[in-house]
Amino acid sequence: ATYTLISIGDQAFSQCEKLTTVDLSGCTSLGTIGGWAFYDCGELTAADLSGCTSLSAIEVYAFQACGLTTMDLSGCTSLRTIDFQAFRGCLGLEKVTLPESLTAIWEYAFDGCSSLTQLVLLSQNPPYPASGALPTDNPNFRIVVPGGSVEAYKQAPDWAGYAASIEA
Repeated sequence: ATYTLISIGDQAFSQCEKLTTVDLSGCTSLGTIGGWAFYDCGELTAADLSGCTSLSAIEVYAFQACGLTTMDLSGCTSLRTIDFQAFRGCLGLEKVTLPESLTAIWEYAFDGCSSLTQLVLLSQNPPYPASGALPTDNPNFRIVVPGGSVEAYKQAPDWAGYAASIEA
């Protein structure tokens, strides 16, 4: 029998202390990663979502307090939202790449990610960043956007507070 993974339920792997890697690259039908799905998996350092072309949402607290160092969501071409506190407290997270399809980053999604130095946004149009969505405690934090979109991001009201960090 063949099975198709369409969602990872709420708390599915929450607090799995020995979980170190997750490879979902072949899960082309995965639509959502539920709330608290990988919450507090401190040893989880790598998650491959490169083939998750149907993924539309990463829900609340999904990866909060994980040991991730990078998160490349560029292959998640249907991803629209990163929900409330989805990656909050991922202390080792250094680089995140977000797809062109992204429309919203909700409250505190990357709050407390004190090592985050590079957020790459592939969207020409600035997605909505809710209050506190991005870290503000790292002076080396940079937001990399498409070359022709730097001014659009800097002038977007919700991005004005990050203008000094935005570059191509």
